[in-house]
Amino acid sequence: MALITVPKILRSKLGEDGAEALISLVNQALDNQKTDIIEFVEEKFGRRLSEEISKLRVELKEEISKLREEMVEANARLRQEMLENIASLRQEMTENNVNLRQEMTENNASFRQEMAENIASLRQEIAENNASLRQEIAENNASLRQEMAENIASLRQVIAENNAILREEMAKNYANLIKWMFIFWVGQVGVIMGILLVFFK
Repeated sequence: MALITVPKILRSKLGEDGAEALISLVNQALDNQKTDIIEFVEEKFGRRLSEEISKLRVELKEEISKLREEMVEANARLRQEMLENIASLRQEMTENNVNLRQEMTENNASFRQEMAENIASLRQEIAENNASLRQEIAENNASLRQEMAENIASLRQVIAENNAILREEMAKNYANLIKWMFIFWVGQVGVIMGILLVFFK
């Protein structure tokens, strides 16, 4: 507190008691003024703090709302991508199955045509020389059976390889989808926990 002194002229006019009373009055006025200033500043600071907290709450709500919208959009995009990938895989499987069936049908038709031609040729040769061609017919039949068995075994191997490749691709795609879904949800949980920690602090 500043030291207040009363000039000698005023002190002589007022006397010692009057001077002391004047000093007390001035000090009391200063104390009242200081109290009023402190109350005013506290009130203004409290009002300002309330306004800033309100603004911060509004901004936080807006940010949380935006984050929720972004999460919803990201989930929708991820689901759409998953559906598209699954549809693409199904389409590829269908096309492969169609191609395999078409190849099998063509091979069967070719084998049947070859068999029909060979049988016709064999019958003609048998008609021309029945005795000498019996042995050749048996040999040709054995050769045809071996070729058919080899061709069928080869077709089965090709079909098994294609099915194995398709299964491996499907397993990889599903594994990638599951991995990305796990990473996405872990990230989302981390973001939500971070927001909650900031909010409750």
